[in-house]
Amino acid sequence: IANVLIIDSTKSVSELKIACYGLSFKPNIDDMRESPALLVADQVIDFHPGVVMLVEPNVNKLTEHYDSKLLVDFDVASCEADIHVLLVDHTEFKDRCPIDGQIIDTKGIWN
Repeated sequence: IANVLIIDSTKSVSELKIACYGLSFKPNIDDMRESPALLVADQVIDFHPGVVMLVEPNVNKLTEHYDSKLLVDFDVASCEADIHVLLVDHTEFKDRCPIDGQIIDTKGIWN
């Protein structure tokens, strides 16, 4: 977050938008049980005072634990987020790197 604030000092931390890409247990499936990516996304939601967007192309809705507004499609997240966190290397993400913002690529497909 500090890197983004240095780049754009006009925003406060709570104004930054973070997108987490991929929530499932492994690529190209819809099973989120015991998913490490989901645990990371939960920590981001708990930690960040601003908007957090979740992108999971293999599900249409999240469990009742999550606000339904958190789930967005790739195009919305890639346009609106300041920080992009790739957690699962779904096929849908491999050729679609976000254009702007700070990228945290835990899978090495956007580097």
